[in-house]
Amino acid sequence: MAAPVLSYPFRAGGKTNPERLCDTLGISSAAGDAFAASLPFAAGDATSGVENELQTVVIGSKETVDLPRSIEESNYYKNIIRRTLSGDTSQRLIAELEQYLNNSHDNVWEHSWVRFPYRFLSASARSIFHNDLRADKSNPQSPDRSDAAKFIINDQGERCVRVPVSYLLKLALVDAVSASAFTPEAVRRTGMRFMAHFLNDNTSPETFSFYTQALLPERGMGAQPARETALRFLLTQLLIQYAETRFGLAANGQRVQAYFAPHPPVRQKRLNSIISDGFYRELFMSPCLSGWDHGQDKHST
Repeated sequence: MAAPVLSYPFRAGGKTNPERLCDTLGISSAAGDAFAASLPFAAGDATSGVENELQTVVIGSKETVDLPRSIEESNYYKNIIRRTLSGDTSQRLIAELEQYLNNSHDNVWEHSWVRFPYRFLSASARSIFHNDLRADKSNPQSPDRSDAAKFIINDQGERCVRVPVSYLLKLALVDAVSASAFTPEAVRRTGMRFMAHFLNDNTSPETFSFYTQALLPERGMGAQPARETALRFLLTQLLIQYAETRFGLAANGQRVQAYFAPHPPVRQKRLNSIISDGFYRELFMSPCLSGWDHGQDKHST
């Protein structure tokens, strides 16, 4: 069977319809790379966005930082001490755990959470925080998550917020653009839009691009997302400094750092080898307060 022959109903200016279409779309008639580069929905239409994971530390004494305090106040730690004293378990386990708690180099606690007085939050930050504590954030009538008491605690007689650094960044951003009545509305709207880009998942803080960009060779294919990533990292550092002052973290012996690193810290891996997997998850896995309507369900998967 012979192949069908395509016919074109008319010519204009000596060109067939496909030729005119190519001219209209700017498709080059040259062969090779020039032709491929001129095709629609190719290089000029590709966009990029970046997601980054950061490592964090909280610097301070074991009396002021949440991680060592949470370990020493936990039932897990108390049970280990009780079982060691009764001879039910080896003394090596409690010795290694005590060494971790008492020999922190430069008082650095990897991926610790933070605590600060609830009263330091602006009204808008409180509203966002309480909405994120709902079991279903898409339902205004939803009750709180069953684990909400982990995030609002009584610490030395004061009502305090207890959250991972990943969520601290979101609260700091909301507070920074809403605490003052003199903040320009455009700044407030932009900040509230950016807060969704600070996720609260896994152990490390995750952020993703505030905007996508066209990948144009003349602007540098990798340079464009790199610049946006650098600006987002700079904002992260500014939010940490804001939180240390505004929420009283530094005054209460908690200094926060966030940085890029490809591997988990050695001390954290060491702690993981000492304690049970369940207790490790309780200490470090972020509760998915930000980014999902059913955060507690996401956290449990």
